[in-house]
Amino acid sequence: MKILTVVCGLGIGGTERTAENFSIGLMRCGYDVKVYASSEGGERAENLRQLGIEVMYSCSELHELKNSGWTPDVIHLHSLRVSMEAFMLIHNLFPGARIYEQNVFCTPTKFTPYLSSSLQLSQWCLWYYSQFPSTKRVSKTILPNAINVSNFYPCSLVEREDTRRSYGIAPDDFVLLRVGQPYNGKWNHKIIDVFIDFHKKYPRALLWLVGASPSVVHKISRLPNKSVKSRILLTDKLIGDEKLRLCYGASDVFLHMARIGETFGIVLAEAILCGLPVVTHQTPYSENSQAEVVGHLRGGLVANRYGGIIAALERLYLEPEFGKKLAITGAAVIKERYSIQSSINLFQSIMRGEVHSWKYVTKDLKIYLRDAIDAPIPGILFLLCMKKVLLYVVPDKYCRFFFRFWCRLFDKAVQM
Repeated sequence: MKILTVVCGLGIGGTERTAENFSIGLMRCGYDVKVYASSEGGERAENLRQLGIEVMYSCSELHELKNSGWTPDVIHLHSLRVSMEAFMLIHNLFPGARIYEQNVFCTPTKFTPYLSSSLQLSQWCLWYYSQFPSTKRVSKTILPNAINVSNFYPCSLVEREDTRRSYGIAPDDFVLLRVGQPYNGKWNHKIIDVFIDFHKKYPRALLWLVGASPSVVHKISRLPNKSVKSRILLTDKLIGDEKLRLCYGASDVFLHMARIGETFGIVLAEAILCGLPVVTHQTPYSENSQAEVVGHLRGGLVANRYGGIIAALERLYLEPEFGKKLAITGAAVIKERYSIQSSINLFQSIMRGEVHSWKYVTKDLKIYLRDAIDAPIPGILFLLCMKKVLLYVVPDKYCRFFFRFWCRLFDKAVQM
């Protein structure tokens, strides 16, 4: 079987990483895989070429591929930032190919009418996507991101000490780590407020931010308390899995807060694989897969509100062995569910038609929100159940704003 992977680019982002992992996994299972990226360059392109996977960037290369007689049976579309123009060129060149969309933001895309199936990254994404009237007749199921689990594992004591020393982190510092892309939506600047409150009680706490967004950097620059500011370490970015692994291994807790939540959250899985327990904040007004990837009392602790985040951090500070046990349990689950081989096996079943559309019911949603260190936001389950009706008359962005505003009334960790 021939498979064409279509992706926006091959840089360091999560979508690009996922496209690379799926392409490599499918190739190793015997499929004839080629990759089309709509923007040139990127660290991942060379990795693919070294493994013998052809990477294309231009329309002329696609035409040459067609003229050579190579026709894909399946197009695996990683739809984020892929233009309609590029998609229609591919669709017109290869009209017989089945198209499976790796949907990035759990909302209908302009490609929806052409899909054989829309693949959602989590149970939450599937539920969220299913609320839109336009997805009623679309085949949809869950295919999580594929993670190269062999690249992420706990550091040795020597590696931990050397990494800390290289960044000026003292041996007795309690490091709260956050790694992300520098986009405002993927960060919540309330993480600074959480750290300030935690630091008051535990002065050896240090906040390490890698790839912080402009809004977070701006908030730090305006902090009046120099002693708090001196306990925040900023790193622009880390390129390469090994550097990331050492970063995770040198820390004590991964503190995750994102304004728009996560449709998956690859860094959360990587952190857990490296032995780092995660504290994450639920965002039921938006993407919220972080709670599912981490798992409360599995790979870390899930909080519904500001107070729950503080309580979770305190428990991991006071009970370090408890945190280590969580990371071990979580790592085993991640290897089972999200390894490249696990995701490829599931994708093969989907392509063979052995996996049918999933349904996500209210009971599942209730369990999802209650599986946390503290109680859910009052009334949020009712609002979420009403969303399917509201979307017939109100655009999604207004629903999100209203839900976010409602949650902000009960949780000061919500960033408007």
